[in-house]
Order: sequence, then structure tokens, then C-alpha cells
Amino acid sequence: MYTSDNGTTILHDTQCTDSYGAVFVINTPVYDYTGIAHVAEHLIFRTSPSFPSPHNLFATLALSPLSINASTQGDITMVFAQMPVTAGSPSRFLEAIAFLYAGIINQQYTDNEIKQEKDGVIYQELRFYERQRPYTHAIEKWIDNPDLYSNSEVATLCAGGFSRPLMALCANDILAYKQRWYASHTITLITNFPNQRQIQQTLAACADAVPAKGRKSYQKHEIPALTQQQKPLFGYAKFSEVINRLIRLYSELNLPIYTRASPWTPPASIAPLFHDTKISTPPCDILGADPVRATLAEKWTNQPHHGLRNLPPLPRYLGGQWSAFRNQELTVNTTNDWYLALSYHAVDSQMLSNLIMDSRFWLPRTAGECYTQGIARHDEQIILFGVNDKQVEHRHHYADWILQQLSG
Repeated sequence: MYTSDNGTTILHDTQCTDSYGAVFVINTPVYDYTGIAHVAEHLIFRTSPSFPSPHNLFATLALSPLSINASTQGDITMVFAQMPVTAGSPSRFLEAIAFLYAGIINQQYTDNEIKQEKDGVIYQELRFYERQRPYTHAIEKWIDNPDLYSNSEVATLCAGGFSRPLMALCANDILAYKQRWYASHTITLITNFPNQRQIQQTLAACADAVPAKGRKSYQKHEIPALTQQQKPLFGYAKFSEVINRLIRLYSELNLPIYTRASPWTPPASIAPLFHDTKISTPPCDILGADPVRATLAEKWTNQPHHGLRNLPPLPRYLGGQWSAFRNQELTVNTTNDWYLALSYHAVDSQMLSNLIMDSRFWLPRTAGECYTQGIARHDEQIILFGVNDKQVEHRHHYADWILQQLSG
């Protein structure tokens, strides 16, 4: 274990088998029901001085073998990356680490970026979950029997936030939270990447790219009393073996974390937590937007053995929504999900790769109009999809634009 020049702790795992892995761990105490830790987590992937395009993550996940994600578990946020050792040059994995670290330490966001992420993407995500009976049942169990839950369990239950308190969360509070808890000296990186010096150089380059001038400090006035306690992390089924090993190594440090000191008091019912109204905004103008290429995925598209072969599998949720995917036909369901299917063998791979690299392709997601948007492979088809899209009635125009782009 050692410390970078700007104070970030680095724990080096000497065991590296078939995959490079990296996990950033940040203490992100859950104050209330607003989901402020959830918003801060999303902003990691939004923009940074080193990676200013908000669609960088999505293009990279579609076109490269890199696995990148984040998870907030109670008072801890974990941000991780993984890449097969045989997938490409080690420098590509260092770029992924740079992408994550640059987003973690970034403290500069416009009001519009925060609005698109908070009132757009995260609101659509919470409304999606608040319609699911297993989710609401878990909340109701806590409300009916609060004495059966520890502070840690409630923090995990409330970490994502709820749609009504989320709407009252202001940008200054979010920026104050990220400045306080995402400072470089509060971050721990655990990685099995073999070259320690290159890791230090990568973090230093990201820190140097952060502008020193023009920083504004934000003060949050209402923070519940916090206390410090030790909270070990455990493995999670959805994480890979490599990532779980790195998490266990962090847990062995037994570092104390800040957490809420006062007991949680649940509301009398779900009603004060759930906001059951659609937020009306004009649809994003895809045709009028300027195209910007993703930078993180750029080098992967120049390799013929990568590209569309790295398309992820279709999420199980979407597979359960439709019995058949009809080629070149936009289909919408009653819960505001949509898909557009393409025949894998009928698509020019270079044209589709270029489209995935184009910021306009991802505007429904980056503009905050849907919970999630993606592209995946399913049998002999490529599926473009959006989940819980508040502008679903306008996606026929979007689908026409996609097909026009692919037709040359």
C-alpha cells in the first residue's frame, strides 16, 4: 500500500491472472432519502476535463472488452474496471483507470448537466423501480417494522434515493457533497495492474488536468450528525471473481468510515417518497445537435478483431418484455420501453461502430430522457433499446434517423 502525490491511497494486489482489475472505494455517507450519493455516483461517468464527452462510457462498453461500472452499497461507493489481459495493450486498461479517476475527482459540473442526470436519468430510474412490486414491498417492510433494521441496512435501502425527495435536491448540495466526499485524499484504489509506477503516473496526469482556478466551494448547511465505524465489505454475486478479490483486500484494511449517527425514522407510508408525475420536457433535437466522437473507445474501433464482437448480451429484463424482435421496426411497450432490431449480418460493422461513437446516437440517455439506453446482441440480431423513456412517442423519428445513418 502506498499513497499518490495528491493523497489517494493505492493498494497493490500482486496476483494478476487472466484479467486486469481496479476498484476505487469512496466513503459516501447516506444522509437522507434524496439519493445524493446516487447522484454523485452518476456524475463520475458524466464528464471530466480529461474526458468531456458524456457518451464516453456507453460507446466504450459497446465497442470494447472493458467492463466498467459502479455500485453504492450503503455508505460506500465502489467504481470498478476490468479487462482481459489478452484483450489488448495494458495501456488501454490504464486509460480506463484514467477515465474513472478523472470522473471521480472532477468537481466542475454545469447546472444543466446535473439537471439532465438528476431530474432526467435518475428520476426515470427511480420511477422504473418504484413500479416494481418486489421493490415497493421491501420499502413497506421497513416502514412497518423499523426496529428490525440496523442503520447500515437502512442506509443500503435508501442509498439510491426516492423520486419525491430527489426532486427537492438542489445542485449546490450535490456539488458540496461531491467536493466533500470525492476529494483525492478520501479515495482508495485497489488494483492488480502490475506496474505501480504507471498507475501513479496515470493518477497524477488526471490530477494535473483539473483546473486550479475558478473552483467554487459549496457549503451544505443541513448534514445529520455523522459517526465513524468499521464496515467491512463483502463479495457480491453480480461482480466478477477478480473484482470481488480486490474488494476483500480492501475490507482487510478495516478502515473506519463515516456513517449516519442518528437513527432513521421512516415515513408513515410510501406516499412521501414516491413522486408519481411525469416530468415534462421538450425532446432532444438529435438532427440539430453537433456530432462529437467518444475518445475512450477510439482506439478499439481501429482494431478489426474488436468492434461489434464486443457488443454485450441483451439484458434479461428486455428479453422478458417481447417474444420476438422484428428487424428494422421500432416497437414500444406500455411501460415506455422501446427497441429497434437489426439483422447482424445485414449491418455494415464500420458504419454501426461509427454511429455508436457519435454523441447523437446516445442523446436519449445523455439528455436525461430515459433510465437506460443501450445496444446489445441477441442471437443473430443487434438490438437498440431504451428503458422507461419519457419521450418514447418521439422515438420513431430517432429510429428513422438511425436507419438512414446505417444506409449511408
